[in-house]
Amino acid sequence: MTLFAWLVFGTMASAPAPRVELTGWALMNAETFRSGVSAGRALANPSVGLATPFMGQPVQGFSGLLSDGTLGRGRDKFLAMSDNGFGAQNNSYDFVLAWHQITVDWSAHSVSRTGTVEMSDPGRLVKFPIVADQKSYPTRDIPVDARIREGRLLTGYDFDPEGFQRMPDGTFWVSDEFGPFLFHLDAQGRLLSAPVATPNPLADDEVKELSSPQRPHPGAGRVNVGASGGFEGLALDADNKTLWAAVEKAVVGDPVPERRWVLGLDTTTGKWTGDRWAIRMENANHSIGELTVVGPGRFLVIERDQAFGAAARVKRVYLVDSRQRDAAAFARKSLIVDLLDIDDPRDLNGDRDRTFRFPFVTIESIVMENPRSLVLVNDNNFPASSMRRAGRIEGTEFIRIRLPEPLP
Repeated sequence: MTLFAWLVFGTMASAPAPRVELTGWALMNAETFRSGVSAGRALANPSVGLATPFMGQPVQGFSGLLSDGTLGRGRDKFLAMSDNGFGAQNNSYDFVLAWHQITVDWSAHSVSRTGTVEMSDPGRLVKFPIVADQKSYPTRDIPVDARIREGRLLTGYDFDPEGFQRMPDGTFWVSDEFGPFLFHLDAQGRLLSAPVATPNPLADDEVKELSSPQRPHPGAGRVNVGASGGFEGLALDADNKTLWAAVEKAVVGDPVPERRWVLGLDTTTGKWTGDRWAIRMENANHSIGELTVVGPGRFLVIERDQAFGAAARVKRVYLVDSRQRDAAAFARKSLIVDLLDIDDPRDLNGDRDRTFRFPFVTIESIVMENPRSLVLVNDNNFPASSMRRAGRIEGTEFIRIRLPEPLP
């Protein structure tokens, strides 16, 4: 039986993952900062004794990754988008949303940052108050940094960026968990249009839009996705104009709690197409971690449980074919990688174990280097990042894995 011969609808629990090999491992130091607005004022109990506020902006963790040049030459360049800051809306108001130019040196097992683009709204296109509009930070009687106000920089209180795609014209689309929204930025990180609200994929529900508890303006209707349950993955289809945004958790009221909806947006109009399909989780408590295009209608999907370290049980990559759907809108899926069981014959991470595990709660990015090679990175949730060993801040790990057969 070949690697992709067992595509079926629904669960793949009975099918073992094919063996894959770790061919690259690199680490970005946990305490990697850049100059800018001091951050972390709302971290009441920073991990492992770090003093706050930080004298600058933490670079990690990463929720999105894009190739920024030719891959496979030993020193690979990427654009890496930071998450909303410190893991929650209320503690991330002084974290400036940004993406970074980074270089991964696989032979040296190191990661370096060469530049940063900050996200902003100079045209006042966001129609609800953001941190830059305030005199003081939310929950703190501390003046908002002048650089945030004057540049109308977007913060981790305003949006929670998760998916990240570059368009042929050099602009970027980002998916957000707080609204959930999609928003469009130019190459300098400036908002190009108002954030796009999300239709409810449950067409028969009286509430017509998705709304999370962190949705930042009133009148959005009933909350119908959980906290941090909005958009996670964002994929640009092979037509270079259709974006597919994956909802991380179940939509409230869905009779099938294992269903995770994926919705299509036409980037030429900035409007939702009305097309939607779904991915069936192996367990109702599992979450979508990433959605990455492989070919027309075909995607890689990360499915994960909520555990980490030795307790982690499900950190997987599936191949999903959205062109083949059943009556409940579920696309075909097949298991291709178990991230907790990777061959490591050269012990690339130096842990003296020939089996490599990637046991992080949040694994949110995949880049396809070629049809047999994938690059993944974890979101280390800095500074609360003790995932392998308790009591220490851990960095961001980049891994490269080789599949036994090419993706179709």
